[in-house]
Amino acid sequence: MDDLTFVPLIGFVALGFVMFFRATAVRDHLPAGALCSYGWAPAFLVYLCAAAEFCRSGLYVGSPVALIVFAVVVTACGAASMWRWDLARLLAQRTKVRWLVRGVRDAIILALAAYLTFIAMELCWNENLLTIDWVGQALALGVIALGALALYFAGQRRGGLVAVGSVALTLAGVAQYFVVTFKGTPITPADVTAIGTAAEVAGGFDYELGDAAFLAFGVQAVATFLLSLILPLYPGEDKGLQEPWSRIPRWYGYIPRTCVNVLLTVAFAAGVQQLAVGQKYEEAYGLVRDYWIPINTYHAEGFLTAFLMNLQDLPIDVPEGYSEEAADRAARELAALYDEHNATTPDGEARAAAETQFDELHPTVICVMDETFADLSRYNGLGVGYEGPENFRAVDDALVRGELDVSVRGGGTCNTEFEMLTGVSMGYVGPNKYPYQFYDLDGIGSLAGEFRRLGYATTAMHPNEGSNWQRDIVYPEFGFDDTLFIEDFEGNPYFHTGVSDAATFDKILGLLEADDGPQFIFDVTMQNHIPYTMGNIPPELACDYGPAGFSDEQNAELNEYLSCIWESDRALGDFMEQLRRLDRPVVLVFFGDHQPGFSPDYNDAFFPGEDELVHEARTYKTDYLIWANYDVAGNDQASATQETSPSYLGAMVKNMIGAPLTDYDKARLGARLAVPSVNLMGYEASDGSWCEPEPGSPDYDTWRDLALVAYERFGSRV
Repeated sequence: MDDLTFVPLIGFVALGFVMFFRATAVRDHLPAGALCSYGWAPAFLVYLCAAAEFCRSGLYVGSPVALIVFAVVVTACGAASMWRWDLARLLAQRTKVRWLVRGVRDAIILALAAYLTFIAMELCWNENLLTIDWVGQALALGVIALGALALYFAGQRRGGLVAVGSVALTLAGVAQYFVVTFKGTPITPADVTAIGTAAEVAGGFDYELGDAAFLAFGVQAVATFLLSLILPLYPGEDKGLQEPWSRIPRWYGYIPRTCVNVLLTVAFAAGVQQLAVGQKYEEAYGLVRDYWIPINTYHAEGFLTAFLMNLQDLPIDVPEGYSEEAADRAARELAALYDEHNATTPDGEARAAAETQFDELHPTVICVMDETFADLSRYNGLGVGYEGPENFRAVDDALVRGELDVSVRGGGTCNTEFEMLTGVSMGYVGPNKYPYQFYDLDGIGSLAGEFRRLGYATTAMHPNEGSNWQRDIVYPEFGFDDTLFIEDFEGNPYFHTGVSDAATFDKILGLLEADDGPQFIFDVTMQNHIPYTMGNIPPELACDYGPAGFSDEQNAELNEYLSCIWESDRALGDFMEQLRRLDRPVVLVFFGDHQPGFSPDYNDAFFPGEDELVHEARTYKTDYLIWANYDVAGNDQASATQETSPSYLGAMVKNMIGAPLTDYDKARLGARLAVPSVNLMGYEASDGSWCEPEPGSPDYDTWRDLALVAYERFGSRV
């Protein structure tokens, strides 16, 4: 709102005048350097200047009233800070126990600042601020207060460092607002480690702030003003009426005081560590986490408490009953289920025929993980008869196809990638973790490494920075001989947010043309990435659906997303047609990494009143197909449908085309007979029901046995 820029500018000018006249009035009464005591006021000028820039840029989307309140509060706090010495002395009059009075004063100020910081951190994003669980509030306030005390003593009993911490937590609340707005998911500890990746894809968003954010900044400004009233107690100050700067403390007064401050800093920092991560809140205080909809936990418990609950869960939990012997026994038993199935069904004969064929052909295997590719027609055709990506749906000669139960939504691409390449489900790693960022994956078995050992050339490509999700480190650890990143796609056409899917498919065809030997190629596309508010879809390619009950903004976002999927689908159809014409055997595995972040809106609109588990499971489904351009022995290639999950895909494709299977492949295929799909939220049982992994649930024993095997393969090695 450009016309509101004058509001914070008036405050800026007014505060500037107050600063000038106050400094001028006392200048002749202060020794050189004393004006630094008024150094807090410029911080409030920064607030007002930033607000003016937001208004000038059109990024303030709130009401004039909220902006006026913000400007008045910040200006008043900045002006009052010019009298901080006088105000502070009023709060701690000269007495024989002045040190005690000041200590009580500082404690009260720190407590108020901690509470205001908590309010500011929540206010800009949490509409449930008034109903946050009292235990969640108490834990957050405890951590903030202990942290404030640590910074207070680290700053030699001044308020400056505490104010910096308060501002940082308020900005964390703002960051939470943006992440929830853009992705529909909250900030987790994994997001902090992935800040580099986030920065790479941050362009194209509109970073708009409204009433709540500016009111939060106003609350934080009050906290900053209060902290400005914390003044140092110099040795001997009690004995006279002199201003603090008029007495030069002796060195022997500083040393013991500084040592005490350092010790107290360490003690309170240890208290922060113990309260924040020294215990699990779920076990110690009975807090409950919503794994299906993580944002619900943040709304209910508050940002900091929910964030710390996730932080406490970063280590991979050891499955109950785990030992190397138990894991080995479970692996043998699951593999035996696979062997028994093959011995008693036609699948065994099909597998034997495929093995013979594979030894002769060694087909190239291409895996395409397409960014945010999902068929949203599952939401009742979006109420407008939307039928999904037509080329993808029209494939009738796939080896197998169906729904893919992934573990992420709206983001977290690397976790679907991790599951597919390692065969380890995030259901066995745990929530709010990004293995690419958290763990050393060198030596962890992967699909690429297995094909490499078979003599395949292995290539991974992603038309973006190699540092995204540390792929430039992870891919070589997984056994990829070559990696192609954004610099290898220079001059290629773009669509929406990146290099087009079609360009990556052309790159794959180029690799096939350059080498007639067997290859394993893994392609992670980019064009369909958020945001879907860029307005850059060519008119002739733009979708125009208008589901009833949704705003114009929601429909615009939906149509931009569907236009991207339409273009991906068109490129897929062309790519498959070119693969059909190749005179060499090729297998294609195509799948989406996650649904867009806005899909829960359509799920709630078209499927109200469902069982929560079934309801939320729908938003974690994408689509996949495994297809070959040649007649695969033992498979009728009639696009049989099977629901599955990314951690099974590698074993499934190897089994179908006759590639050699590892013991872990056989264990997964054996488990899949009873548990066809596993993701972070639960598993599909053999009767088709979706279950949480709890004793007594259908086929829970199989889920648990696979957990032991997965932990032995991954969890025990990182």
